[in-house]
Amino acid sequence: MLIGTAEPRLARLDAVVAWGTPGRLRLVGDAAELRDLIERLGTVVDGVRLFPAELDVDLPRIAAALGRGPVAGPTLRDTLGLARPANHYAVAG
Repeated sequence: MLIGTAEPRLARLDAVVAWGTPGRLRLVGDAAELRDLIERLGTVVDGVRLFPAELDVDLPRIAAALGRGPVAGPTLRDTLGLARPANHYAVAG
């Protein structure tokens, strides 16, 4: 669905290079549609990767639509929720 300013932006982007990749779902819509799509996909996939058409325009809108921005931990490991790996060089004790 093309709405508001999305239609002319999409036409301008497609004129430069075809936007999108075969096999990927392409959504051009509002925040409610994005939330709904992610919720529906969440029942059948482990994760969703978003490819905003224009980062500086779309990324703030996506963050607002999803209700929060990125949440960073003190380390990348904490941010990604990864467990600390075992030290193979430590002496078992």
